[in-house]
Amino acid sequence: MSGSTLSRRASEILGVALFAVATLWLIALATYSPADPVWFFNTGAAATPENFAGRVGAFLSELSFQLLACCLQGRWARGHANGIRSFTSDGNA
Repeated sequence: MSGSTLSRRASEILGVALFAVATLWLIALATYSPADPVWFFNTGAAATPENFAGRVGAFLSELSFQLLACCLQGRWARGHANGIRSFTSDGNA
């Protein structure tokens, strides 16, 4: 096999693997339940997760929603600070 054929095959395998991971992530987000046990919380560790993707899906969805909340909170705080700065400036800036 030539190098370009091998490179194309590796790219196809990587594409299929990324598609599978994205599909798992989408399923995990769609079947999210706040009551699911996750690895970094000890509450309900013995409970069976309701997430269709299992414990991994519960972890992925919880992490995704936590990161989204942090990003939105940071964006709100930054916008709020910019608003206060523009409101209190004397207009000479």
